[in-house]
Amino acid sequence: MILGFIGNAPKNAHLRFGASGNNLVDDLTFVINRKQGKNDLYDFVPKIKIATFEDDYAEYSGDDLTVKKNEEKDTIEITYALPEIVTERGNVYMQIVFEKPNDNGEVKIWQTLPFKLTFPDSIDESESLIRAYPNIVRELKADTKHAVDTAEAAKN
Repeated sequence: MILGFIGNAPKNAHLRFGASGNNLVDDLTFVINRKQGKNDLYDFVPKIKIATFEDDYAEYSGDDLTVKKNEEKDTIEITYALPEIVTERGNVYMQIVFEKPNDNGEVKIWQTLPFKLTFPDSIDESESLIRAYPNIVRELKADTKHAVDTAEAAKN
């Protein structure tokens, strides 16, 4: 999934993405304009802040980010492969932080506004999804029924 930004504001402040418990299979890519006022984000080191709604988990890291400087579009693209420790939380707040140390040992910081990311427990089988993909929904239901019937037959 790609999340674009207008200045420091995400184009979508609330995203539903992936599934709870997925591990390193869902990539979230952030696309941010290189120039932010007088700041050139190419000169900064991006990091990601993550916190749960309940404040029982927090992370601040940049080691697991892939950064691409897209000079054609004058953007910076940051990709984060979401680990299970994040997706299993269900709901988290995220924020991208850019740091640039200066010669005096101080760190200049530019950051996006926070946004909410929700990892659903299961596929949403809304009416619009059923209308859009009736064959896939029908196949999933049949496969699930077959798996349940096979498991019950094995018990007996």
